[in-house]
Amino acid sequence: MYQLIILLPAGLDLQSFDEGWPQFLEIAEQLPGLIRESITRFDQVIYGSETIQRMYTFSFQDKKSLESALISEAGQKAGNSNRGSSVRYPGANPVPFSI
Repeated sequence: MYQLIILLPAGLDLQSFDEGWPQFLEIAEQLPGLIRESITRFDQVIYGSETIQRMYTFSFQDKKSLESALISEAGQKAGNSNRGSSVRYPGANPVPFSI
């Protein structure tokens, strides 16, 4: 299984993020080959300090499915949907990896 993971750092303005998320999600749910999407909220950590407050995961059968989804029309729309948003993600670089 391959996943596209979006990590939201601690301190990000979640209210602004949440305002634009439904529009992104509506497009992302049209990605061909998408098996599952999930969200993880980090409220506490056992050790150290919180650096991540949310993680969104989009699962695909294999690397080819993920790559095809990213270059599809829906993938291009989803990738461009943050344009004009007041929320910016410094250093954001989605990287597919196998689990």
